[in-house]
Amino acid sequence: HAVALLKAKRYDEALASVAKLLEKQPYKADYRELKASIHRDMGDTAAAVRELMLLSLMVTDSTAYVRDLGAAIKELHPASNPIVRDGTGVL
Repeated sequence: HAVALLKAKRYDEALASVAKLLEKQPYKADYRELKASIHRDMGDTAAAVRELMLLSLMVTDSTAYVRDLGAAIKELHPASNPIVRDGTGVL
């Protein structure tokens, strides 16, 4: 729906539609990208950049989370760590 509104250049309605989507799924990257596109098409470059920066922070945070989670799993379950698994220290 928001994409159709964007294509029709009904920017305020498109932003409202994306805002509702983001309320339900605030970490959905596609919605952040769409919101940035709407701002860009409206000529509001600062708002578009702000949305892309938020998206970048979300990706960075989730990448760090996955890396930390992986390290924790290997620490808790040494058998999942190939260096520990065979006892040789060789991959």
